[in-house]
Amino acid sequence: MIKGYVYIPDLASGVTILEGEDNVASHLGDGKEADGMTNRPESQTNPALFAAPHAPAVDSKGNLHVVEWISFGRPRRLKHAPA
Repeated sequence: MIKGYVYIPDLASGVTILEGEDNVASHLGDGKEADGMTNRPESQTNPALFAAPHAPAVDSKGNLHVVEWISFGRPRRLKHAPA
């Protein structure tokens, strides 16, 4: 964890990052369709979408690691880009 941030996986489609007094710093991913449905087939094959993120972890360089709970499993790494 980067000091002061909390990472919350949304099993449907993304990861929310909170800072400070629970302010949303970022929301990563959106695998939902317009009607709010989740688990679209392409979310399991399209690397730009989260399908079912679990177990977020941050390494010493600030990179976010997330494992996706899908039939073949999928580890993801999002590189930290300092502001």
